[in-house]
Amino acid sequence: MTETTERICACSVPTAALLLDRSERTLQRWCEDGTLQVVHRDARRGSRQLVNLAQVLEFFGPHSAPDFAALIEAADAGHAEAETDLGLALLQEGKAVAAVAFFQRAARQDHPEAMHWLYRCYREGLGIERDENLAMMWLHKAAAQGHVIAQAQTSALRDLAVQQLASGTAARQAG
Repeated sequence: MTETTERICACSVPTAALLLDRSERTLQRWCEDGTLQVVHRDARRGSRQLVNLAQVLEFFGPHSAPDFAALIEAADAGHAEAETDLGLALLQEGKAVAAVAFFQRAARQDHPEAMHWLYRCYREGLGIERDENLAMMWLHKAAAQGHVIAQAQTSALRDLAVQQLASGTAARQAG
């Protein structure tokens, strides 16, 4: 007789908390009372618990991203590209606060696409308080990491600034 063990998709409590817009403490209570199944405890990594991702997705509700569970698992494992892709999927789902958190995770790994999305989020106030200075910082960081669109945008901003300075100097000299 062969025994088959079906792999249960899982994610960490912090990731589940972001996805569900709940506190980690709330999810811990759900684990304690059985609302959310703990599928793994990793004693070597502190109190890191992995919870049943299928249950998390039931609480999350309908979603449009293909392979959403696989994307969450990859992002939860710290893959910067997956964190960025998950952030984009969450933006499409109207969960901008969670999207920003995943963009920040990826940006800490120097992922230029995530940095560019942080620029947009700070510039437009998507999921985070609008802040032009932080927006410009993320735009320049993305450009420095080789993001082609960010490089074009920073170049255009420099050209515009030079034109403004030149027209201001010409006006002062004429006046």
